[in-house]
Amino acid sequence: MATETILPILPHIAVNTTRVCDGDDDVNCYFDLKGCSTANETIMCSDPGGWSASLAFIGTGVSVNTGTTCSEDTCQWTVDGAEGCTAWFSEASGGIGATTSLVARGLDGDDTTRHTLVVSSTESDGTDVPTLRFYNSTRIYTGPDTPVHPEDYIAISPYYSEVELEGEWDPINVKQSMSQRKLEGGEGSLSVGVVGDAFQMGYSFSYDGTIEDDDKPTVNTIINGEEVGETDAGLVRLDPGGYYKIGLKASFDTNSPILHVTAYELIYHPLDNITSIRDIIPESLVGSFSDSPPQSNELGCVAPGDGGDGSSGAISHLRESTGTFLLLPMVFVLYALRLKF
Repeated sequence: MATETILPILPHIAVNTTRVCDGDDDVNCYFDLKGCSTANETIMCSDPGGWSASLAFIGTGVSVNTGTTCSEDTCQWTVDGAEGCTAWFSEASGGIGATTSLVARGLDGDDTTRHTLVVSSTESDGTDVPTLRFYNSTRIYTGPDTPVHPEDYIAISPYYSEVELEGEWDPINVKQSMSQRKLEGGEGSLSVGVVGDAFQMGYSFSYDGTIEDDDKPTVNTIINGEEVGETDAGLVRLDPGGYYKIGLKASFDTNSPILHVTAYELIYHPLDNITSIRDIIPESLVGSFSDSPPQSNELGCVAPGDGGDGSSGAISHLRESTGTFLLLPMVFVLYALRLKF
């Protein structure tokens, strides 16, 4: 069993989109929803008179996935009252089925600074109402000293240095999402040690041409090296809470139409004695961030293709389309599971 160290990636805080703040001091939650409603693990904003939604968070940045019919003339978003950003929206992203992401990183302050994200629309004449749906994949970027609260969940990238891999997993590619990783061989596993009382994982698989039930991969949840059942994206309780090595094991016939299995972030609920990101990462990783802390710059808007990847401290904007099925030439990608977070 090998442990791969590739990049100093820290765990994120995962926010349930329907988690509404309980008082002014609450963080990592949504608040001040105007013209918006919460249902089916999403926030939906569609009031013709104009709508707005705010997110309070503590960390170094934020990532939010949405589906929207907004344009640069009808909607904007801002962090900490900076000049509103519209470059995230474009006519090409129109249609509530399209998924767009807004990403703000390297915000002014340190690991423990509180920030506020606000997304809002203008008033409509009622014939072409801008709408926005917040999907349940809000992530808070962290530093070693970012606090972890009792209501928080932790998201671990499959590229995190402490994740242990067996099998043929794809190598690092800085242009791809760090929230998913592909198993390209016929059998493999992915696991990591956590101190918590519940967790969940999700996966998908891609195939070429047509597929029969017998061709589908076998994907099981593993706890302390033991396969405990099929991975189904539901919340798995760890009783009693404590230290566990958790993950998934996947296998498929390389002679079948299956091309690869994709494992997504591992989400878990830490025990109450975990009060900061520092408590869950190795000291060597703390040192790597202390030696070269992220650069903190003024907030700015960067359109796609302008070189803004978020690493400079500016806001960057990412756009992609998704759905139940993503159809590529002769390749079908089956999104088997949707996580709660």
